[in-house]
Amino acid sequence: SSKISEFLATDSYDQFIIVASKGMGKTLLLRHKRNALEKEKKGFVLIPRNNTADYVTLPSSPPKDLVSSLNDSVLWEDIWKISISISALLNFPHDVTDNEIESTQNELERVHLPPPLQEEILKAFAGQFRLERTPSSILNILLQSGKSSLEKTRASGVQVIWDLYNRYITSGCFIFIDSFDQALNKLFSDDLEIWCAAQTGLMKAA
Repeated sequence: SSKISEFLATDSYDQFIIVASKGMGKTLLLRHKRNALEKEKKGFVLIPRNNTADYVTLPSSPPKDLVSSLNDSVLWEDIWKISISISALLNFPHDVTDNEIESTQNELERVHLPPPLQEEILKAFAGQFRLERTPSSILNILLQSGKSSLEKTRASGVQVIWDLYNRYITSGCFIFIDSFDQALNKLFSDDLEIWCAAQTGLMKAA
C-alpha cells in the first residue's frame, strides 16, 4: 500500500508508528526500514546499535504504589519521552565545549533522575564514557524507582531533558522500538486500561 511505501522510503521521516494485528509483519517492516537506512544513510545514528530494534521488556514486579497510576496515558507519554530523549543523548556523538558541558551539568542538577542516568549523561557529554542505552532500559529504571521518585522526575525533568534533546541531537537519528504490546500482555494481561494507556503514551511520545 502507499502507506507502507511511505514508511519504507529512506527519505521519508514523518511515518513514526506501525499498527497492525499480531502476525501481520510489523517487525519485518521495521527490519526492512533499518536495513535500508544502514545502506543509504551512513552518517545517521541508529538505536539500538547492535540489534534490529529495542525489544521492550518490563520489570517483572513494578512497585505496587506505582501500578495504580499506570492507567494514565500522560504518565506513559512523559516517561517514554524522557526515555527516548535520554537514549538519543547517550548514543549520539557529542562535540561540545567546556562551557556547554558545564551548562548541561547545571541543567541536569535541576532534574530528579536516578543517579546512574544523570552520571551517564554527564560522562557522555564529557567524552569520558558512553553507555548506549536503549529507551526501554531507561524506561525500566524509571519504573523501578517508585511512584514518588518517578513523579519528581516527571515534574523536574520532562522539559529539561526535551530541551537538551532538541539542542544536541543535530543530525539524523532513528530509534526502533518493538514488542511493547507483548511486554504489556505478559505483565498486565488482565488490565486493558493499562495496556491502552501505555500504548497511547508511546505513540504520543513518538
